Amino acid sequence: IPDLKFTQTTEHDVMYGAHLHDVMEIIWVLSGCTRLIFRDRSYRLNCGDAVIIAPNEVHAGGSYERSSFSFAALHIPRIILEMLFGYQYARQSMAPVQLLDRSIAGILYRDLIGGLLDTLSVADQLTCLDDGLGRLFRARHSLAFPAVPLTSCHPAVSRAKSVINATFTEPIDFCHLAMEVHLHQRYLISLFKTMTGIPPHQYQI
Repeated sequence: IPDLKFTQTTEHDVMYGAHLHDVMEIIWVLSGCTRLIFRDRSYRLNCGDAVIIAPNEVHAGGSYERSSFSFAALHIPRIILEMLFGYQYARQSMAPVQLLDRSIAGILYRDLIGGLLDTLSVADQLTCLDDGLGRLFRARHSLAFPAVPLTSCHPAVSRAKSVINATFTEPIDFCHLAMEVHLHQRYLISLFKTMTGIPPHQYQI
């Protein structure tokens, strides 16, 4: 499946700066413990825990008190979530961050990662994702509650649009604009395109 990506790290003590993804991200802590920073709050994740981060949510984190850790991450495109769980799910609000204890995290890792590694086709991958995430989305409803709709405009995009609207006749430094909204330039452009349907340069034109 395009944009369905699995990453597994070796042990390291890196801190990752603020960033976001235009996909749903599931992170499992495989060793050590980590810190997740989200909306000015800090969470400690121990070995075996997992976190699910909604698309386009800015977060940071990494080493907890300079200790080494390793993790695995699965990126699932939103279009796949909509395809599997329906238009209504895609229109619903999604918890920005969902923390999973080790018992649930372990089952999810086994079902998703163990299953996906054995798939030979896109159809098999979709079935694996449907089975693995189905418990969370259908039975527990742990990811759905009134929050910020996925279709609402992200604050960084709103700010970028305001700047472009005010100075569209002048050259705009998108690198500086990205720094102003605390995002990497590439992420800002991707997020802008996701929210508006066109990249910022085309919007300016």
